[in-house]
Amino acid sequence: MLKQQHRIKRATGYAFYLHSQDYKIEYQVTLTNQDDQAHNTHIIIPSAPHTSSQHPTSIEIHEKGELKKEKIYNNQYFELAVKLRPHEKKVITTKFCIHATPIQTPFDSLEPKKSTLSNSRFILNDSRIKSIIQSQIKNTYSSGEKIKQLYNYVKNRLSYGNPISGLYTPNQALSLDCVDCGGFVTLLCSLLHSVDIECYPVFGFFAGYKKNTMHAWIEVPLENGDVFPLDPSSDKLFDEGRSFKSGGLGWVGSDRIIFSKGSDFPLSINTSSAQIDILQNAFCYPANDKLTLETNLHTTRT
Repeated sequence: MLKQQHRIKRATGYAFYLHSQDYKIEYQVTLTNQDDQAHNTHIIIPSAPHTSSQHPTSIEIHEKGELKKEKIYNNQYFELAVKLRPHEKKVITTKFCIHATPIQTPFDSLEPKKSTLSNSRFILNDSRIKSIIQSQIKNTYSSGEKIKQLYNYVKNRLSYGNPISGLYTPNQALSLDCVDCGGFVTLLCSLLHSVDIECYPVFGFFAGYKKNTMHAWIEVPLENGDVFPLDPSSDKLFDEGRSFKSGGLGWVGSDRIIFSKGSDFPLSINTSSAQIDILQNAFCYPANDKLTLETNLHTTRT
């Protein structure tokens, strides 16, 4: 019954995420020193980028820091040098407004860009991937048909569960009983790259709900400059009646905030270069087991 109500909302245009939204955002980082001694650290906080589907404005962070940009995906982040006294707790809040719009890209005559991916530990191209491609893809398939077939394969093959703050590998997606949205993403990205279709993961948070959890999906860049979004985990959860957020084959709603794109890339931190998996939650550098860090996203629709 609940799933049917949400289907009707989508069909009639009443779902809020089918329309542009304006949000006030608070990205809150709570850092706690659990030690009897003081500690110095660097905090990395992702900064929501300007994209075709979101436009952040009025960015405020009331801490001294530096806004940086990495060179592969052009992700932006704040780097803050922080000193914590013994057992001190510090809350750092980034505030901004954002205008978010849904993306719905027509499926007909898709012209995705060719794969240009270099080495990444989250892209697999072993015998299992090749076997899946051989069983799922015909030589006569168009690029759009390949995307649709592999999307449906991943959506139907994987089970959703056990969400983590990091990123499941394609190996884990193929071997574990269930994985979160990141596992769906890394497996589908591996399959798409194996048929020479460019794609990359997108990381952010849902917005406009009482609880705004982390999320990951995919964008396929097209030759005309548009993107073709893919969100197999949200699609699966909707079909199972477990969640009613936006997302599917070729569309995502305005109920999400992007914080970064891509995975397994270097960041310049202090005087070092650090290889990171994803840029979604804030983190300390270098890692310090005496410090705990928690990230929360608060959103208000305006």
